[in-house]
Amino acid sequence: MTALLLMVGLVVAFAGLAPAAQAAPGAGAGAGAGAGAGAGAGPAAPIEASTERSADVGTAAYQYYEVRNRQSGRCLEVYNFGQADGTNVIQVSCWGGTNQRWRLVLLSNGYYELRAQHSDKCLDSVAPDNFADVVQVGCWGGWNQHWYFVAVG
Repeated sequence: MTALLLMVGLVVAFAGLAPAAQAAPGAGAGAGAGAGAGAGAGPAAPIEASTERSADVGTAAYQYYEVRNRQSGRCLEVYNFGQADGTNVIQVSCWGGTNQRWRLVLLSNGYYELRAQHSDKCLDSVAPDNFADVVQVGCWGGWNQHWYFVAVG
């Protein structure tokens, strides 16, 4: 399987909106205005992803991806192999660590959870605002942990 490269436009297009502003998948472009590129547009066609939930962290049964920035080519990484909720997710040079590998879990609403291989915790936006921190947190199903992908070119 080929590696999935997520472009910067994809990384910032997420469903981490406050419940009142959350658009359902496929809703019109007006919903969630100001939350980032493609906000409210809903998820595109599903990407091949695991729909299984498991306590087995890092098993070979799952496909993992590096999430790379289009401009820098650098990877999303959970800082210092952190295991705690709230550990920062940063951009650094790709080197293949399990804290740089992410599993896409397709949810029933068409969005995805991105789970770090080393911790099995979810990529989480702490606020729907521009410049909000992105961290890892135990997966609990909140909209701030639901992500979608928008083709940018």
